[in-house]
Amino acid sequence: MVDENKKFSEWHGIPRDKINWNPNVDKSKCIGCGMYITGCGRNVYDWDSKEGKPVVARPNNCMVGCVTCSNTCLFSAISFPDKEELRKIIVENGAVSRAKTELGKRLEAPAPTTGKTDS
Repeated sequence: MVDENKKFSEWHGIPRDKINWNPNVDKSKCIGCGMYITGCGRNVYDWDSKEGKPVVARPNNCMVGCVTCSNTCLFSAISFPDKEELRKIIVENGAVSRAKTELGKRLEAPAPTTGKTDS
């Protein structure tokens, strides 16, 4: 298994701990349904069994720019920092040019093989 701390340590060359992007849970609005804990593919949340509510345990695992958990919360209990601050970080750190380079490498890479033939 990949060490998640290393896997999520940077985003487009920017150290992840320098990017203020992670969910905040308003426990007064949260009903403890678990929708966003089970929907998060990056293991951001833990469950506080005493309170019956989620805890943001690994904030830097959150995909920068992702708001899926907030969108699926029926009670608006999850919020994120202002996206304009995120855009400022992107510009100040040259993330766009690195993203273009990464995209170019992906487009040049041969398609993965499945072992099946086209016959």
